Amino acid sequence: MRVSLEAEDSTLTYHFVVEDDDRPVLRSADGVEKNQLLGRTARYHLPSGWQLTQTHPDLLAAVAVAIVGDFTGNQLRLSFPVSPPFRDQVCAVYKWGLEPVDPQLRPRRANQSARMGLCFSAGVDSTAALSLVPKNAVAVFQNRLDPPDADRDWMYDSDAPLRACSVMAEIGREAYAVLSDMQHLFKRVGFVNDLSMSTPLMLLADRLNIDAMAYGMVLESSYLNKAYKFREYTQTRHWMQYSTVAAAVGLPWNLITAGLSEVVTTRLVMEGPLQHVAQSCVRGPFGAPCLNCAKCFRKSLLETTLAGDVLRPEVLDRYFAIRDAQKELKKVPIKHEDVLMFILQRYRGNHPEMVALREALHVDDADLGWIERWFSPAREVLADKYSAQSEASITRVIDPMNERDLQNVRNWDRIAAAAAHGRAVTVH
Repeated sequence: MRVSLEAEDSTLTYHFVVEDDDRPVLRSADGVEKNQLLGRTARYHLPSGWQLTQTHPDLLAAVAVAIVGDFTGNQLRLSFPVSPPFRDQVCAVYKWGLEPVDPQLRPRRANQSARMGLCFSAGVDSTAALSLVPKNAVAVFQNRLDPPDADRDWMYDSDAPLRACSVMAEIGREAYAVLSDMQHLFKRVGFVNDLSMSTPLMLLADRLNIDAMAYGMVLESSYLNKAYKFREYTQTRHWMQYSTVAAAVGLPWNLITAGLSEVVTTRLVMEGPLQHVAQSCVRGPFGAPCLNCAKCFRKSLLETTLAGDVLRPEVLDRYFAIRDAQKELKKVPIKHEDVLMFILQRYRGNHPEMVALREALHVDDADLGWIERWFSPAREVLADKYSAQSEASITRVIDPMNERDLQNVRNWDRIAAAAAHGRAVTVH
């Protein structure tokens, strides 16, 4: 893969040339297509005053790795040199070559007065992370630039996160929105991986003096793998590959919510001062989620449950009629099944779909005490500089799991549970 850069004022454009040994189509182990690299350019409209010459080459390279690293075959060839340590660390986890290298170039490191950065989406989990990081942390949102000649409705509305960034400025929190068409490089429009979410933050890291990256990644996405089955997250390709690239440019991951379930992050936001900032749905404008997607189905049920309100039959009728939710509920296990089980344990009505779901998931037999506490082994995914502060911030509002909780998390296996109860497993 060949990569070159073009800068005009504060607009940076990446150009990609696919070579014969590259793999523009990503496939799963069983040959199913996961994604495809269709585009060849990606633009970032950075804040006024940003300059290419004042951005460390390793940061520029890390952005390229985030975008096309998974599609690269034998060699990533850049139009500019990187430092030897960056090359060595990245190639160790990607297993392809990287050139050119400048032996005299020192790796990128922030100075002593640097602060944390947050890859911000304005969703509930991201806003929970915002409530836990230091007040001087800077939030960076990647705003998707859709093509002007789009021939379809992308069902994407950036009004909510943009309004959230404005609200944050009003309350004294620093936030930036960076417009980019990078997400349209791929057949499945969106972020090709979690590291690609952070590309604007990496491009601004020198200008904003950032030395770590936080995400709103929750327990269901880290150690529980969509709540299907427990895994040692730091042994996964996801952690080893993407966090290594971030650390190689002096931006170690600080996954402050990785030990918190979606139940906890939702409660933190609902009970905190940033409640009016958060909206997880990106299909509806600020203050008006679409209420017609699987995420709205789960999040709305959870928020109603945590608020102590009654889930009325007519409301449940409308939620269960959501087509995307119907598709998700047919999967075995269901994505974030632990959250649904938490909701069902607290439901006291007799709505037929809720009752059927509670019986199918054997909710009454589940010990879910852990879901409202912190999985303390997740301190291993906190950046060294911020580990003590992050742990103190978490334990100030959430109790750590006890030994029984920790064992229940490590034994979490909804795939085995489904098979044991005669439910045909459809996802792994």
